[in-house]
Amino acid sequence: MYSLAKKQIMKEGVSNEIEDLRSEVDCTTYKNLLQAYTQLEKSQKESELVNQQLAQKVLTFQAKETWYSNLDENELSAELVASEAFNRGILASLISHITVIDCEGKMLTVNRAWDDFAKANGVTTLVRVSTGNNYLEVCKNSMLAGDEIAGEAMVGILSVINHKQPVFEMEYPCHSASIERWYNMRVKKFESNIPGFVITHYEITQRKKAEQEVVTKNNELKRLSSYLQNVREEERKYLAREVHDELGQLASVIKMDIDWLEMQVPDHEESYKKRLSHASSVSDLMIDTIRKLASDLRPAMLDELGLSASVESACKKFTDNYGIPCVFAFDFDDRFLEEKVTTNLFRLFQEALNNSMQHAHATHIVVSMLEKKDTIELSITDDGVGFDTTQKNNTYGLISMRERMLSINGWLTVSSKPGAGTTICAVIPKIEPIP
Repeated sequence: MYSLAKKQIMKEGVSNEIEDLRSEVDCTTYKNLLQAYTQLEKSQKESELVNQQLAQKVLTFQAKETWYSNLDENELSAELVASEAFNRGILASLISHITVIDCEGKMLTVNRAWDDFAKANGVTTLVRVSTGNNYLEVCKNSMLAGDEIAGEAMVGILSVINHKQPVFEMEYPCHSASIERWYNMRVKKFESNIPGFVITHYEITQRKKAEQEVVTKNNELKRLSSYLQNVREEERKYLAREVHDELGQLASVIKMDIDWLEMQVPDHEESYKKRLSHASSVSDLMIDTIRKLASDLRPAMLDELGLSASVESACKKFTDNYGIPCVFAFDFDDRFLEEKVTTNLFRLFQEALNNSMQHAHATHIVVSMLEKKDTIELSITDDGVGFDTTQKNNTYGLISMRERMLSINGWLTVSSKPGAGTTICAVIPKIEPIP
């Protein structure tokens, strides 16, 4: 009885101590204990899941082991040999140069194309680039010898090994004294339970030659287009000068003769007076037409006063002729622009203005020329019907504008939406004047 009473007293004492201790635990400690318990439960669930997956793998392995155990030693050996030969046959049949490396860069295997390429390029012993060697060391040594491509390849391989990216690709030249060759290098994790990475080098020489030929042809077409535009502008300049000087002078002489005859006819000859007065009016119209033709061919103002003055004058004439307000704003000194740049920007402005009138049915047009930090921008904005740029982006007018900008190392942007007007912006890099 004494011992039971003693135990009861001790139990009550412990309970009291626990209660006292619990009262001392603050709210933060309780939350920490609760979080630790929750994490413990999560870890137990994850552990159970891992155990289930492990059990499944064990069952799969046991099934495979049972299948292999049903084969005798000779059958098993033949099966493994056939499988190995089949895999090596596939690898040897591929024309790409292939190697598999481990996480340290050691080459686990290479295919026949890899070895054949190495032998064909003077690496007869295959010391540097065959099975058992370290491919990363090969790249590192080449990089230290000054090969920047090898350094880029090494960085790419390490990025895949370190799981920074799933795949790395690069194109690089591999020229010899007599042959120009291009390859595509691709690095990807080996799709197997065995850790490793597949490096493939695939020849893309034919594609590169085709791309270079396309670039060459495009450059030739651009030069031809620029040449034709220059020839056309020179012809326009010549015709404008001839029309203005020759035809204009002849028309002025005719006008002067008609006026002289009109003064010589007596006042009582009214019929002659009327005919001569009519001829004088027609000669005036002919002179105005000749001036307009000359100006349309090549505005004399463009050569004498520059781009800004020519654009401003054209905007005023447009407003007078068609009754459509055309506002011009500029903050730019165009005195240092080359003649070719001035001509192409003015022709682009004319084309955009004509489109706003004929196709956009605009009621208001704003033209601006601005000088920014590194560029010069000419923009033409109208409030016309607009269009869908995804549907109408390759009309002859836009193609012509883009070709003009390319010929002066500039670019063109077109912003438009149906019912929201159109903005055409021509941008050229700013060239500082030579002092």
